[in-house]
Amino acid sequence: MCGYICHLTSQGSINLKRFKSGLYYLNHRGPDSSRIVFKNNYFFGHQRLKIIDLTENASQPMSSADGRYIIVFNGEIYNYKVLKKELKISNSVFRSDSDTEVILHSYVKWGTNCLNKFEGIFSFVIYDTIEDIVFAARDRMGVKPLYYKHDNKGITISSRPGAILKATDQKLNLNNNALNIYLKAGYIPAPHSIYQGINQLEAGNYFYLKKNKTKLKIVKWWSSNYFYPRLKNDFNERNLIDELESLLIKSVKYRLVSDVPVGVFLSGGLDSSLIASIASKVSDKTINTYTIGFTDKKYDESIYSEKVSKHIKSNHILKKMSINDLLELMPHFQNKFDEPFSDVACFPTMALGQLVSKNQKVVLSGDGADELFGGYHYYKIISRINNLYKLPVSLRKLISMFLGIFPFHKSKLLNEALNKENIINCFSFMRSVSKDFLFNNRLNEFDKMFFNAFLEMPDSISIEEIGSRLDLQLTLGNGYLQKLDLSTMAFSVEAREPFLDSEVLKFALELPWCLKVNKDVTKYLLKKVANKYLPQDIVHRKKKGFEVPISSWLNNELEGWVKEKLYNKELFEGLPFFQKDIINLYKFHKQGIRNVTPCLWNILVLLNFIEKNK
Repeated sequence: MCGYICHLTSQGSINLKRFKSGLYYLNHRGPDSSRIVFKNNYFFGHQRLKIIDLTENASQPMSSADGRYIIVFNGEIYNYKVLKKELKISNSVFRSDSDTEVILHSYVKWGTNCLNKFEGIFSFVIYDTIEDIVFAARDRMGVKPLYYKHDNKGITISSRPGAILKATDQKLNLNNNALNIYLKAGYIPAPHSIYQGINQLEAGNYFYLKKNKTKLKIVKWWSSNYFYPRLKNDFNERNLIDELESLLIKSVKYRLVSDVPVGVFLSGGLDSSLIASIASKVSDKTINTYTIGFTDKKYDESIYSEKVSKHIKSNHILKKMSINDLLELMPHFQNKFDEPFSDVACFPTMALGQLVSKNQKVVLSGDGADELFGGYHYYKIISRINNLYKLPVSLRKLISMFLGIFPFHKSKLLNEALNKENIINCFSFMRSVSKDFLFNNRLNEFDKMFFNAFLEMPDSISIEEIGSRLDLQLTLGNGYLQKLDLSTMAFSVEAREPFLDSEVLKFALELPWCLKVNKDVTKYLLKKVANKYLPQDIVHRKKKGFEVPISSWLNNELEGWVKEKLYNKELFEGLPFFQKDIINLYKFHKQGIRNVTPCLWNILVLLNFIEKNK
């Protein structure tokens, strides 16, 4: 719902002109109003997207009635009306009908325990001007971003790292650990950022900075690892179907709470279709559903979204475009992504955000269902590979050597996967976008990230559950949700994710794996719920994500752009690979020798980022 930046200084001051430049950089996240509050030792700036309480009473930065506390907030607290009633009983007095003020009063009453009471997506900063304490927090899954720069001069916190650079006049200095992770992951996970000296607060974390203290106290307040799957004999399938349906209805109802209309992304796949169907049943108005279709039938799925729309009687807004029309979004991709990010699905997601922005400010999405309910087919693959890891090492190596004989690309990848030290490293290899990268084995920070996450997991959970939780924590939390937030907020649109409701999260994390993937049926229990709402061919259609012809673009429409990057020697300075090797990769691509598109695009995005920030 907004963008913010704040700076608290322990010595010296910050240049007001630069601070305003940092705030203006966030204008697209909140174009409806802009405000700065500052005194000698602090600056708070806020760009507002008006969604809850459209009056000026809800403007930010917001101060408590006595002036002691000041807050900037990005996101939504869906249960704010419930909390407001509870707070009024204890004599809290409100001056607005905003969720921002509810956060402020909740913190005053419950301290850090207030976080467990919030149902929503959020990042916020609260400053106690009397005790000189900074409190900053981020939601359970990290839907809303929070970056910070902390040194002996003070702390700067913002929704985008680029705003921190603008406000502090910091020059680009690459974080090598983050760079190495990016080259494998295609995104940069918290607590890292690509900028040395700037960090992300991890999802489900908060930090305190107390008076006269130079070290941040970072605390994890929520984690998926707090939940254990139920025992196989400790559930009734029929009851669980009803429970999940009830939770999803409640979640969608919460996310329809808004003082402006709310729409729904509708791809025609199971997840978005189920959310749209529930929304249409619980809303007292006809909902708007949004779809991007393509003139090229190879990429077009609009026939399915139109069928769902007709079924649920939504007001369907479909925009058909050529697949190459997505290239018109390249400037937005370059300007609204402060860090290198190589998931090409951001292009159709941005197209959806742009389409929604013509009519609405808020939209529901189906993100999170695959990770929570077992939607990816490779969970079955990792289970089979795990059986091979149970064999004696000598026998596994023999199988690997045998696979290496075959010239097929998949055989070679499986050969490399089986040569990994353990099944977790194997899983991280499978999730890498740079499997063909020439220096794959040198860039081990990505493997460390996966293994460290694995070590924190509950004991005795299945390898499939481990895989889905790694995806939930790392891939969804840092990759897909980042893509969704940046792609929609590029057009001042807020995306809400009903599947990431705290109660739905708890339910899914406690669900036995056999009710997520049952034999060959993925999202088994979720499909049981969907059967009540959707046509069977929608419920059981083969999963298909956004496809973008990036390989063709690199050979044709973007060829000039590619060569401009690859033949610029300066862009390769300090990077963990050689220019000539990447040029050779491109030649492999052009000649059709092997498919290196994900790896090549990954590197090109990085080079473009470096050029932009020089």
